[in-house]
Amino acid sequence: MFNYVLLFEKQNDKSNLIAQYPPKIDVPDSALISRLCIPSTLYHSKTEVFAFNTQSNYCFSYAFIFQNTPYSITIVSATLYASLYFDFLHAVDGSFLETNEKSDPMCRFGLVKSLILSWATDNNNDLIVNFPFDSFALNLLTVSSWFVNFNVAPLSPYFMEVWYAALMNEGVLIIAPTAEIASSAVFGILSMLDRLKYFDKILLYTEKCDPRYKEILEHDLPYKIVGTTDPNLANGASHFSAIITIRANHFDNMFDQQHEFRTKTIRLFGYFLIQMNMQLMTDPYSDMLNKEVNVEELLKICNGEYPGEVFQKVQKTETFMKWRKHVSDREQLRDAFLSVPPKEAIKVIKPEFYELALEQLRIISNTYVRDQHFQSVLKQHIHLITKKLKKKSADKS
Repeated sequence: MFNYVLLFEKQNDKSNLIAQYPPKIDVPDSALISRLCIPSTLYHSKTEVFAFNTQSNYCFSYAFIFQNTPYSITIVSATLYASLYFDFLHAVDGSFLETNEKSDPMCRFGLVKSLILSWATDNNNDLIVNFPFDSFALNLLTVSSWFVNFNVAPLSPYFMEVWYAALMNEGVLIIAPTAEIASSAVFGILSMLDRLKYFDKILLYTEKCDPRYKEILEHDLPYKIVGTTDPNLANGASHFSAIITIRANHFDNMFDQQHEFRTKTIRLFGYFLIQMNMQLMTDPYSDMLNKEVNVEELLKICNGEYPGEVFQKVQKTETFMKWRKHVSDREQLRDAFLSVPPKEAIKVIKPEFYELALEQLRIISNTYVRDQHFQSVLKQHIHLITKKLKKKSADKS
């Protein structure tokens, strides 16, 4: 569930690691974590639960002030269980308010560590989660989204602009009064994308002390969605197509709007799937070689609901390509290979894609090892492409 629990103390503008679990183990990206775990806005907000990400992990921080000194307890995890960790850290913070105790940082760190270490899987493969005043079972396989609890209200009234910009990789910049609101708003964007797993690069939260901050200023959208408290990121020649400045600190719930855009996402990718299935019927390699999904046909299928630009740009994103790979092993794939003669199918593969096609064929063959009919067809494809690769190699020499 987690990799590390860390306790930082800020002294003289520097955050120092004063406790960790497991102990005496080097923490990846520890320098970056120490820079971001105590946000610059903490002196105004006093307590914040927020998230940021490093190259290899997600960090969920509970930042607070004790005896005029800022501290942060940060859970470092390879998994993005956003709503679970947010709810947990809010419950930890609330437990000290309910007991009216001004517990010192080591006490708070000890509570977080002991509770999270007590989380365990039962005989039904449910995760037993312990909060300060509550325990419950959670089936991780049934959780469709770890972002659905995040309110999209901070994005109002620019839901459509944000949704399009996120899907098309045109850049969304969130400028908020606190790190908590900034990172929560980023999760709010992800919540609008239904069960679609977002794979393009994002920064849940950043500020000027982050080395990646300079990348955002100097390069063309190295991160497609960015949360920050620093308005300077919007200055100059900003590459973000949607810049949302949030000034409020409290919001009404807008889960109806979230549901509306989750439905729109399902519908948009449903149109893609229909056309992908159509293309498979004449080209079994369409998905595995990531060939362009015909935009003109998509426009006919959606009856003008979305402009062609959306279909063109969405399918170029890493998120779309990962989704396409995820759904590639479906019934229509087998039907396509059995319907199109091997020589006809291979004829439309460009030579530079022979090796990739062969690699994918072997993966499919291992998946359908018990399907003798399909196996025989796949062997024909493998044989023909292997011959073409040998000829290609001979022609080069």
